[in-house]
Amino acid sequence: MSNFFSGLFISSPNKGGLFLVDENKVYKLDDFSTTGLSRSAEYLVRGSQPASLFVYGEQTLEITESNFSFHDIHDALVVGEHVYLVATTGNEIIKLSMNGVEEQRWVFPGEVDSLHINCLAVWGGAVVFSAFGAFSEHRGYKGNTKGAGYVQDLNTGNHLVVGLSQPHSLTTFGENLLIANSEQKELCEYSPSGELLRSKSLGGYTRGVCVSDKYIYVGLSKSRNINASGVETATLVCLDIESWHELGRIQIPSDEIYSVELIADKPELLSFVAKISSSTSYKYSAMVGEQEKKIAGLDQAIAESEQKILGLGEVVSERERHIAILKDSVKSLETQISHLNHTLESRDQWMAKSTQLSSERQRQIEELETLVLERNGRVMELNKLVEARETQLAEQSLVSAQRDRSIAESKQKILGLGEIVGEREKHIALLKDSVSELEKLVLEHNNRVLELNKLAGTRAAQLEEQDIISTQRDKRIAELTGTILEYEQKVLTLEANVKGQERVVLDLSKSLDESHEKVKELDDLLVRKEEHIETLDQSIVAKNQGLFEFEQALSEAQAKLHILDELFLDQDLQIADLDERLVNNEKSLLASGQALIDEQLKLEALNTVLGQRDEQNVHLTQSIAIQLEEISILSQTLAERESQVARLTELSLEQVNRITYLEQSALEGDKKLSALSLELVDHQAQKEEVIRRGLWALRLTEELKAAQEQVSGMGSSNSWRLTMPLREASRWVFSPIQQSKRYVKLTLKSLKRMYQKLPFKSATKAAHRNFVIKNFPFAVTAADMKADAETFVAGARVIELQECSDLEGLAANISIDTSSRPLVSIVIPIYGKCDFTLRCLASVALNTTGIPFEVIVVDDCSPDNSVELLQAVNGIRLVCNETNQGFIRSCNAGAQAAKGKYVCFLNNDTEVMPRWLEELVNTFHEFPGTGLAGSKLVYPDGTLQEAGGLSGKMAVLGIMAEIRIRICRFIIMLVKWITVPVRLFLFRKISLSSWVGLMSTICRPTVKTLTWL
Repeated sequence: MSNFFSGLFISSPNKGGLFLVDENKVYKLDDFSTTGLSRSAEYLVRGSQPASLFVYGEQTLEITESNFSFHDIHDALVVGEHVYLVATTGNEIIKLSMNGVEEQRWVFPGEVDSLHINCLAVWGGAVVFSAFGAFSEHRGYKGNTKGAGYVQDLNTGNHLVVGLSQPHSLTTFGENLLIANSEQKELCEYSPSGELLRSKSLGGYTRGVCVSDKYIYVGLSKSRNINASGVETATLVCLDIESWHELGRIQIPSDEIYSVELIADKPELLSFVAKISSSTSYKYSAMVGEQEKKIAGLDQAIAESEQKILGLGEVVSERERHIAILKDSVKSLETQISHLNHTLESRDQWMAKSTQLSSERQRQIEELETLVLERNGRVMELNKLVEARETQLAEQSLVSAQRDRSIAESKQKILGLGEIVGEREKHIALLKDSVSELEKLVLEHNNRVLELNKLAGTRAAQLEEQDIISTQRDKRIAELTGTILEYEQKVLTLEANVKGQERVVLDLSKSLDESHEKVKELDDLLVRKEEHIETLDQSIVAKNQGLFEFEQALSEAQAKLHILDELFLDQDLQIADLDERLVNNEKSLLASGQALIDEQLKLEALNTVLGQRDEQNVHLTQSIAIQLEEISILSQTLAERESQVARLTELSLEQVNRITYLEQSALEGDKKLSALSLELVDHQAQKEEVIRRGLWALRLTEELKAAQEQVSGMGSSNSWRLTMPLREASRWVFSPIQQSKRYVKLTLKSLKRMYQKLPFKSATKAAHRNFVIKNFPFAVTAADMKADAETFVAGARVIELQECSDLEGLAANISIDTSSRPLVSIVIPIYGKCDFTLRCLASVALNTTGIPFEVIVVDDCSPDNSVELLQAVNGIRLVCNETNQGFIRSCNAGAQAAKGKYVCFLNNDTEVMPRWLEELVNTFHEFPGTGLAGSKLVYPDGTLQEAGGLSGKMAVLGIMAEIRIRICRFIIMLVKWITVPVRLFLFRKISLSSWVGLMSTICRPTVKTLTWL
């Protein structure tokens, strides 16, 4: 193998370290996770994950997160006296000085590690970087990187190369750029226009590219982001620089390669190796010291844990005593539970008998209800019979009334029938008596029914009360059974806890916290036992009250049931039996109460044991308090150290204030210099203006002398004297005609001005114009016809652009032929309104010819998609502000980026006409002392907005005047306090500091004319 590999530093992340390859041999310098490497003539910069940057120069400087915030460093790049580093986690690129001071930070949108920015380079004089893709979610590139990667200009934001797959290792190759297209396992070469020139597949995850005079070195890694076959270990490949033919490979004892850096000079290589080895040895010694401190702390912790274990042994012995006591209490509780079970069985039997009695009583009530219903039916039938009899009587009364009438009418005829009538009257009286007797019987029957209903109601109430009492007893018995079951379950849990505690006692030496928790569980169980005993006492009292109420209810029922002795004699006997059983229940309840009293005594004994345990806990709390005092002493020492740090920070703040004061004084000096430069510019311009005016006056005097000589020669000539009578006659003849023509022109002009102010539409005005041209051609001059045609063509072009609703298609169709060496830089500041901007750019592309120019569009954080649409326009430079700076600062940013001799500020709501830029530039050639030139501004309807302004005054010329007036250009000399409404003006470019001072002066926000912007 030839000596292809020599003088190479190779970085490896993920605890791979830094390697030196020299004379085909690999040496591992350290094992710090290393990513980006970059060098200059005096410095070697090394990025170490997660957040460290080493600068090897005359002295070794380590920059960490304590200096400023950054994380997950991926690459570092030395550019002059500055270092650029990539913080991938925050989507950031940071610019530092060689002393580690942050100077500028670029933060790109999206969630944490969404773009995966990784590598930096300088290409075409600009700092560029590579990223996996324009993703917005955290690690959204996982599985989506194919064809999504790109290379972007850091300052302009333009994508220079697109369609990459996990790009890394940007390396300049002449005017071209080498890129490791890692996911495709290839090395690619791209032209400055972003075109792929050639590529070579190397069979591994390509990352780390270095170019020497003869060779190209490419690193191959085991991929962590793709699932594909490749190399088994990190490998460095050497290619021929011309043919890209592979010359050799060498394996690196690591999984990955991130960066490759060549140092051909042996003394320089040895100096860097010595600096790296010294810094690593110092860092290793510091790490060893930290490890020794940690070991000492661990020894102290072990000693303290041994002391705690000794204390735990004592606690374990005490807990064993507690457990024995608890076992005795559990046995006593088991006996009590057995007694309660016997009492519950007897009560269950008594309740079964009481339920049988209640069912028999319910059956008797149902029989009574059936009897009452039958009686009610009979009463209803009697009521119907009475109603029928009453109707018959009513009918008979009507018949009798009719008969009385007939009898009254024919008394004489039926005197013989008196006896019959008397008999009939007696019969009617008998019927009435029978009806009254029936009514009395019905009333008596109703009274008896009411009395029966009352008796049934009282009996039902008594039975309902008995049912309620029985249901209450059932509920209370169910509650007692539930509590006893809960008690049994808790006893079982106590047994399980006791068994668990016996197991835990064996493991108490391992954890003191578990023993505390189990002691708390025992306390909770004891509390629950006490609560259950209290609930049992309350239930016994409630039962006694219920029994007392039941006895009262029985006595009341006996008093009421004496009325129905024949029906309820058997029930009295049963109630006597119930009384005897209740007495027995009371005796059993008294026995259970005594057992509960005994249990309370046992619980008091347990409480005394728990008191002893509380005393032990007090001793533990005292020891903890001693430890807390020691911690407070340590906190006091920390507070003293923090006060010392605060003093140091105050000193540093004082130094920072001094530095800021010096910077302010330097800025004030710059302002004074800019003011002086402005005064010099003004003085020079005034001087040039005086010279120009003197030359102009000399030329005018010479022309005046020549004209006077011609006039004098004409006056002395014979032809002048001979034609004098003809001239006098023509003056007398043609002067009235000329005066009438002038009057007609003046009236037509005034009428035209009045007509332009009328609110007609453009189509209506065009119809009126055609009518005048067709019928009165003498009233329209050739200049009017030309001007009207120009305005009509301009209006048609505006309407055509306005009707284009597809903004993306319009942006893709616009192509501006700009120059790399422009004479004029056209600056267009924008904030939204992308449709206006595209129309303005289309007019510039259509009507700007003959002069080399460039177009700079300054986006001031537009709220719409202006940036995305303008990136499709060919031929413009897009400058994006990081924050909203306002109109004036956006103009300044565009002027700073300008390359031309002249700077033209153009609003995005304007559209230019043909030869507009030539006329503005010709102004500077015709009048050498000019510093600013403006053009006429015309509304879409053809009226003139303005045609310029006067130097040093707020006056604006040509407002709402005719478009063809002879005010084509107003030459404006730059003076110190001129106010300019920037819409379309061409400036002569001066120095940058003078320019910023000039724009801050002529575009002051306090001037009212800035409302035109």
